[in-house]
Amino acid sequence: MPHRKSFWIAGLAALAWITGALPANAQASWIGTWETSPAGLPTVTTIGGTAIPSSKTVKVTVRYRLRIAQGGSQLRLRFSNEYGDTSLVLHAVSVGVAEEGLNAVSHSLKRVAFGGRSGITVPPGAPALRDPVHMRVKALGDLVVSAYAPDGI
Repeated sequence: MPHRKSFWIAGLAALAWITGALPANAQASWIGTWETSPAGLPTVTTIGGTAIPSSKTVKVTVRYRLRIAQGGSQLRLRFSNEYGDTSLVLHAVSVGVAEEGLNAVSHSLKRVAFGGRSGITVPPGAPALRDPVHMRVKALGDLVVSAYAPDGI
């Protein structure tokens, strides 16, 4: 059976830190504002009479557009490799305010880091939480998130 990588930016959760409603002496907390459930690749080879194509490894930058419910002044991204059986390597991850389609508003793109580094290797069965990004985002706004997977997905 070929090895499977599950790379789910769609399985990423963006969390926004809401500071405006907090009293000066209150401790800030992270609030989940968008997420989707990560899922593994299909375990069946056909649905009805239709064959499901076999998975292929593709070296690619993946960009997703997501609408967040709650705004804030910082955000964090969580990437999932919880259904993968090989490591997931991510480099050159960015987030920006969405414009038309998958474009970002000029000068809004921010590089994201993992423990201060530009990339991370996420082991099989694990998630990865990235460092906070200082970025003002409004409620019901759209973001674009891009991640380059140099070893493929």
